[in-house]
Amino acid sequence: MTSIIRLDANEHPIKSVTVFKSNKAEVVRIFKLSLEEGQSKIQIRHLPNSIDTESARVSGLGDAQLFDVVCSIGPGIEVIDTASTTEVVRKLNARKAVLVKDVDTIDDVSETMVTYSKSLAGDSVGPRQAEIFFESLLSRSRTLTSTRADLEEEILQLSRQIDALSSAEKKKEGKTDGEVSMVIMAKKTTDIELRLTYLVRNATWSAAYELHATTEAGVPAPSVSLHYRARITQSTGEDWTDVKLTLSTADMDQSDKTIPFLRPTKIRPPASVFFGFQADGHGQTQGQVAYRKRGGPPAPPGFFGQAGAVPQASSGAFGQQAPVVPPNLPNNGFGAPGSLFGTSAQPPMPPPQPATVQADRWLDVDAEVDVSDDDEEPTATIGEPMSVVHESPLALTYHVEGASGVPSDGVPHQVCIAVLPFEAKILHVTVPKVRPVAYLEATVKNTSDYRLLPGVVHAFVDDSFVSKTGIVGDVAPGDVFSCTLGADPATRIRYSRTAKRADDSGAAGERSAFSEQWAATTYRSRMTVTNRHPFACELVVRDGVPVSEDEKRVSVVLRHPAGLADMGQGEEVVLRAKDGGRERDGEQTVRWSKVVDGKGGRKEGLFEWVVEVEAGKELTIETEWDVKAPVSLRWIEST
Repeated sequence: MTSIIRLDANEHPIKSVTVFKSNKAEVVRIFKLSLEEGQSKIQIRHLPNSIDTESARVSGLGDAQLFDVVCSIGPGIEVIDTASTTEVVRKLNARKAVLVKDVDTIDDVSETMVTYSKSLAGDSVGPRQAEIFFESLLSRSRTLTSTRADLEEEILQLSRQIDALSSAEKKKEGKTDGEVSMVIMAKKTTDIELRLTYLVRNATWSAAYELHATTEAGVPAPSVSLHYRARITQSTGEDWTDVKLTLSTADMDQSDKTIPFLRPTKIRPPASVFFGFQADGHGQTQGQVAYRKRGGPPAPPGFFGQAGAVPQASSGAFGQQAPVVPPNLPNNGFGAPGSLFGTSAQPPMPPPQPATVQADRWLDVDAEVDVSDDDEEPTATIGEPMSVVHESPLALTYHVEGASGVPSDGVPHQVCIAVLPFEAKILHVTVPKVRPVAYLEATVKNTSDYRLLPGVVHAFVDDSFVSKTGIVGDVAPGDVFSCTLGADPATRIRYSRTAKRADDSGAAGERSAFSEQWAATTYRSRMTVTNRHPFACELVVRDGVPVSEDEKRVSVVLRHPAGLADMGQGEEVVLRAKDGGRERDGEQTVRWSKVVDGKGGRKEGLFEWVVEVEAGKELTIETEWDVKAPVSLRWIEST
């Protein structure tokens, strides 16, 4: 005979939870059971609706054997849950109703006693009897009053419990209509610790940080502390209380994927597309060819990229011959082709030769391409060969020490992963062209064993909040990242910009009627830095000059900083520093800004100064450039 064991998941603890980045979590529950000899059917109710019904697995059976496991979602057999919040609230309300009724009874008894005392007449009751009656009435009233006060206090506590449970129930997200049924065969009576593991949805986590810095006599200390935290959000339907928490960057959505099938790649001439075609007498579209068949015209020269391949003229969109137009030659950002910052123009460069494909035993580049019409299988169309990189994801695992609790309320909850001490280089950074404010920036090297994931960083200086920034990409051990520590009010920045226009009137001051007139506008930006600190500050000043999008008509010539126009990316120019227009001791370093994700640096005209401003001193930095364009051309600056 099969024995049936019904279990409520809420009455058995969750041992551990592993939260993944892919909106899923793995939950492990422990059930301590006593199995009788023979077959037992175990039903575990009130599991979350977010459970993955195909993920449930059972272990920890000892010598017992598992015959069947079924996971389903639905109300199933209607069984009253004595541990559910709804049932607890119902019982509390029932108890409260009894107490309220007792209070009403006490009020009725008190009123009856008072009414009876008023009905007594002086001629029917002697003094001694009246004294005994009123003493008894007073004693009974005191007892009733005390009892009523106790009942009201108990009613108040019950009301608070009901409100708290009801409020928590409203905040809780997710339902628990999931159920797992299993059949287990035991050879003898035994005690087991059944381990149920399953996946649930609606659970995720992200990295969050707190960067704590301190100052010593106003000078930022070189040591910082990074508090590595995790923000966990879950609405699975079950609360995680006192669990062993693990955080993983693995993507569980990829767990059900198979090894991809690699299809062969073929090369064929592209199909011609027409808009003004006419059909011939046989119903065929004139000039529309899906691909070149055997015995047709040979493939054009250079099909596989041989040197000397020349593109052929093709039929225009409306039936006319369209000449082949070579692509525009690339330019270099600040002047005519071949000159980076408006120096003398160079002869036009020849067009680049097509890339060649190295021949091997699989490909004869001199052979005629023959694509037969036997293969009619649809294939993905690739316009041209290109480099494609696929990188395997790196899965990281973080174990949170101690017991953690995360309720199912859909609200982010923070847990601590680690507290990491780092050494930092703190600089002043300003971008006066955008905002004349000096910021403190901490450049930190990750000397820990932890990989820092992208996340929000809250910065604190001397335990006071100063800024909110973030870590953008993964920071592996040994890598460097930067965080802003807020604005520095003791470093004053002033920015001004002037422009002067000069027209080109031709030779001898006369305008030529046969040539286009040009105008040059000289721009000068001045940045003044005042250090009000009692110590010297190293400052990075970021600036830039505009880049022409049409260098044939508008050219930009960088005049100052001197020598920067001739420097390549990654090189530096050292200039003599100036104080109030007078040359003084000290140096200024100028360099093109770093290129990040293809942005910034020389090609976008962005550069930066690295200067040291002494305590209480003022330093002026200037940038000068010319913009030359035809007088009749109207141009604007845009960002």
